[in-house]
Amino acid sequence: MNVPFTVRPDGSELTAHTTFIGGHPEWEWGSRIIGSLDEQQVIYDTATRQIVEKLGGAEVFPNPGGDIALAPDGRWFVNSHRSGEHNHYTFLERRTGRIVRSPPVFLGQWKSGDLRLDPAPCWNRSGDALVVPGIAADGTRQMFVLELVPTG
Repeated sequence: MNVPFTVRPDGSELTAHTTFIGGHPEWEWGSRIIGSLDEQQVIYDTATRQIVEKLGGAEVFPNPGGDIALAPDGRWFVNSHRSGEHNHYTFLERRTGRIVRSPPVFLGQWKSGDLRLDPAPCWNRSGDALVVPGIAADGTRQMFVLELVPTG
């Protein structure tokens, strides 16, 4: 039996849930967690046990179960999806709803196995760039920086 649950870091408040939030969940604030449900990127409140918000849609996030990350200040949310030999990162500015798409990052055939490249994005502290793995033009594994350029 697969039962989703949450527990506090000190081991208290073990709570079973009837709603399974899939993908690669990311904690937002307090009792809220970002994940996927029914092909949609959602925010689930573990205290109320309800979906409290939906982010984007299929046209914004083709794979809501992909790797995700929330910027340290919560302003930006990023979701990744693979297409062929490339990974793509879609950024959502949560205050305005603005969408920014990264150029494709080449991963080649390294999508499974012991030597696979895990495309999970990782934010910098200021929340204006993230680092992702990929294959450089010379065929070596490298880390790439995707920077968000301010507008206006």
